[in-house]
Amino acid sequence: MMRKVSASRNGADRLGMIADDLTGGCDAGIHFARHGWVTHVYPDSSNSVNDFPELAVMVTSSRKDFPEEARLKVQSACEWLSERGFLVCFKKIDSTLRGNIGIEVKTVLESCGSSIAILAPSFPAMGRTLVNGYLQVAGQSTTERVHLPTLLRNQGVDHIVQLDLNTLHDGLRSLVSQHNQIVSGDQTFVVADSVSDKHLSLIVRAARQIHPSPLLVGSAGLAAHLAFAMAKGYEDQRSRSVELSSRQLSTKKNGLVGKGQVILFVGSNHPGTQAQLKKLREKEIAEFISLENESESKVYATLKKNFHLVVLLHWKREKEIERLLKLLPVIQKPGLAKGFIFSGGDTALHLCKVMEVSGIRLEQEIISGLPWGRLLGGPFDGLPVCTKAGGFGNRDALVVATRFLENCSQ
Repeated sequence: MMRKVSASRNGADRLGMIADDLTGGCDAGIHFARHGWVTHVYPDSSNSVNDFPELAVMVTSSRKDFPEEARLKVQSACEWLSERGFLVCFKKIDSTLRGNIGIEVKTVLESCGSSIAILAPSFPAMGRTLVNGYLQVAGQSTTERVHLPTLLRNQGVDHIVQLDLNTLHDGLRSLVSQHNQIVSGDQTFVVADSVSDKHLSLIVRAARQIHPSPLLVGSAGLAAHLAFAMAKGYEDQRSRSVELSSRQLSTKKNGLVGKGQVILFVGSNHPGTQAQLKKLREKEIAEFISLENESESKVYATLKKNFHLVVLLHWKREKEIERLLKLLPVIQKPGLAKGFIFSGGDTALHLCKVMEVSGIRLEQEIISGLPWGRLLGGPFDGLPVCTKAGGFGNRDALVVATRFLENCSQ
């Protein structure tokens, strides 16, 4: 059994996060990196790593699994973190409520020895809010709304408490009082409405006044406020942030901009991603290929012409990974690959596996929802990579990310 959630920035204990998707893990983890935590995202718990970041984000890639398979993956992730002294502070879930939320949160609670989970999946910056337990996604009709308490009951959760907006509007004292009335013992899932970042901030601040600490569950929206609140609690945060900013500015000023082109691997069919690809085509700064139709020589010629490269992936087609493996020796040639963009959670996971990546060290956000970091391990160790969930970013997102990595210091 894992120890209770607690952490000391200067102590032996380190923070842990569990995410059901790789791009989601990067989206949530980046907020801790922004506040000075050395943050690594690990694609799975089978890797034998020797590094010791301050925050380890373990990805289970269990969103599409059967419940029992998801439970075993989460249990394995909890054990991996516990054995290395990482204490789970956050469970990342999909902001549109896909996946095995109930069974995964229950498994983390059991592993941590906790009894209360506070679920606030809202991500106001991306147009995703929760009212009366219903998730509303910008652009979707009200008939498409998901009722989170019902979803949890259907996934085997028995004890659910709802906190509405009235409780939040009453302020922090009311919220803490409401939480303190929840009887611990049996697992309790607290579903908290929220439509703004102010609400998410209140939820985090209330949770941090409750003992023993509840497990916070949400999207990158909630993770951002948890990272901010925890950063404020450390006396060394100001000097740490100044030191970090100085180091990054120095890198940008003195670092060499390496040769090569940005390679975008896109496996998402989300309408938002398609609109971003259209915008990238209009800029005429990248060639587009499909592995099924193009040869390795065409890829080499494109990169040598100083064009960025968009590789369109179709994971349902046979031999797609086999074709990808044939492509890698080409882009490994010196001076060809400057950095990567992985668009889509499955795409990011597959690429990490075939590239023998053990993890990603997160750095900063390019724009909201598009974090970047550096690959750890494998032949592309140290190269910058941006990860993007299918529905994140405006129409210019891929253009902006490509331009950023184009000028990124090696």
